Amino acid sequence: MWSALYALICAGELRRAGQHCLWLAEHPRTSNEAMEGIKLIQARTRFLRGQTAQALASYSEPVPADRLAAVRAAWTVEAMLDLGEVKAAQHLLRHRNLDGVIPPGLPGRGSLLTARGQLHLALGTPQSAVADFIESGRPPTNGPIENPAVTAWRSRAALALATERPPLASRLADEELMLAMRWGAPRQIGWALHAHAIVRDDQQTAALLGEAVDLLEVADARSELIPVLFRTAGYLAAKGDSLASRQRLTRASELARADGRMHWAKRIDSAMHRLEGRRPHPTLTRQQLRVTSLARAGSTNRHIASQLNLSVRAVEFHLSAAYRRLGISGRAELYQMMG
Repeated sequence: MWSALYALICAGELRRAGQHCLWLAEHPRTSNEAMEGIKLIQARTRFLRGQTAQALASYSEPVPADRLAAVRAAWTVEAMLDLGEVKAAQHLLRHRNLDGVIPPGLPGRGSLLTARGQLHLALGTPQSAVADFIESGRPPTNGPIENPAVTAWRSRAALALATERPPLASRLADEELMLAMRWGAPRQIGWALHAHAIVRDDQQTAALLGEAVDLLEVADARSELIPVLFRTAGYLAAKGDSLASRQRLTRASELARADGRMHWAKRIDSAMHRLEGRRPHPTLTRQQLRVTSLARAGSTNRHIASQLNLSVRAVEFHLSAAYRRLGISGRAELYQMMG
């Protein structure tokens, strides 16, 4: 039952999954244990539709002897992060002893590692995030996870590696896009395409990001659409296209408020204010772009200096100049602006 319902979710058939859940919930032969799986699937469909607060309330219900505990924890962390509750997500994993080594045979291990990787990104530790993403795709007992509908670990790792290890990032992004297209669901194709576009960072990137947004709109993939719109707006703003950036932010704001995702609404408002306060062409110099990209990826000033063959003082100079031009005060705002 669980596999069938989860397959429907992965295929983007949220309505059909919901119908089956309702039928099973009313069936007299459905056990109490099966009902917990049904409730978890129902909560996941709410999250994928952008109803994060409602999903989190369902995830948080205590369940005795929960065989889906790792999956529940993973999906709870993702919902918490979507609502900006980073500390709560960190506390949950620590409280459940899931912040260390994850046992190889644990059901839902891949989903848990992917969610924990997202938490590492929110905490500003991208190297730990990449380690979790890559490990999530290689559960020792099950072999590699090929289907990006199960966990999109390749694209997430690619985005985190885009600056420091471009060849690996490109390979992972390309592989996930190929697998997503083979799977055929617009949600997975749209997400994979946006990661592919950002990693390649060339004259085609803006058009590919637009195509990714269109696919996610068609799929009504609200959980992915707002982050992709936000990231697309940041890319366009960095390239000096303020008008297109504003349009993406406006659409993201509409969705965030309609879904009650006020953490995203606040982030979008901050990005809009920064955009409005910019000079007509607030582009960074090439060296400033290289330095800020490495800083956003989590590199220290000393590591940046080593990577770019600069002195630490020169790195500090370029970062300070970039912060002034962008109208921000430090790395935390840089991560929010470009993340």
